[in-house]
Amino acid sequence: MKLYTKIYNSPLDNEDTFSEVFIEDRSFSIDRYEKKLTVSFEMYRFKNERKISLDIHNMSFYGMNDDEDNSNRTSLISIPNINYDYEVAAVPTKISVTNPNYNIEVAAVPTSIPNPNYDEHRPSTILNPDYDALVAAVPLTFIINNPNHKALVDTIPSKILVNNPDRDLLISNIPVVIDNPFYDANDEESDAKIPNPDYDALIDAIPLIVEIPNPDYGALVDAIPLTVEIENLKYDIEVNSIPLYIPDPEYILYSPFITNPDYDNQVASIPNLIEIDNPDYDAEVEAVNRRVTISMLDYLHENEGVMPEDFEVVDWGYPTYEDAIGYFNGGTIEEPELFLSNPFSRQWLLINIEMKNKSISEGNSFEFLS
Repeated sequence: MKLYTKIYNSPLDNEDTFSEVFIEDRSFSIDRYEKKLTVSFEMYRFKNERKISLDIHNMSFYGMNDDEDNSNRTSLISIPNINYDYEVAAVPTKISVTNPNYNIEVAAVPTSIPNPNYDEHRPSTILNPDYDALVAAVPLTFIINNPNHKALVDTIPSKILVNNPDRDLLISNIPVVIDNPFYDANDEESDAKIPNPDYDALIDAIPLIVEIPNPDYGALVDAIPLTVEIENLKYDIEVNSIPLYIPDPEYILYSPFITNPDYDNQVASIPNLIEIDNPDYDAEVEAVNRRVTISMLDYLHENEGVMPEDFEVVDWGYPTYEDAIGYFNGGTIEEPELFLSNPFSRQWLLINIEMKNKSISEGNSFEFLS
């Protein structure tokens, strides 16, 4: 392939312009194992029919498209932002901000308000409606445990003395006469029985009085009360402590001020946030991009290979070894010269060939001769 410009403006300060300048592929090399293609371009002119080399630029392409390491750089184009109107419409004309007067407005809500029922002559106390019942409930006497119960129980005898009820029977059982221990049947004067010499002593031994359990003991104990009723010595004090008058429970309804019943609702109605005109509206609208930068290949895939009518190339990108092999034609032993037939590939080459450290498209107009 060969490129030509009638006038070449050198970007170097020590050079001016050259006329009739050509750029031509000089050589190329392919490393099939490293997946690398290198193409060498030479810029030259003729002077007195002698070729004078002005610069040489080597372009290398490596890696397959799926390789992690390759020479690919995405081609980018700028197109009109189809969402521009929507994004502009989405910029809020008003925004919510913290109410700067919130605390002031809350402080201004009264916690109390004038009482519509206020009566300055109304007393603050009323007769105690429970006075009589409370007085009647004060006991005149108290029932307490009998403090003398044990002492009184101790005075009741558990046993008593009574006439011996068995004395006559016991006396009747004492023999008046007893067998004569010296009786002699052969002695006519000897008596078989003799007076009982112990009769009187035995009678005297029988007690006239005996001690028996007190038959009335239980009844007497039960008759002693366990509790006794005593006078309430604090009766007068307790009665006098009962108030004849009590605070009027409804007095607050007739006081000069009452608690504001709507306080919570009034505070809740004060907004924490208020809506104001968006001070950044113009800047935010201005910040909406009228054009967006996208991948050129993605666009072509989505649009069946058709480029948009309005587009600008932002970055021509850079192909991999795999893609570059498909861009170039020729390069055989019989015909070693390389060619680019694709218009995009030709434009890409004009942008990416650098001579004298600058793209040949900047300040110059090269065209393809072959």
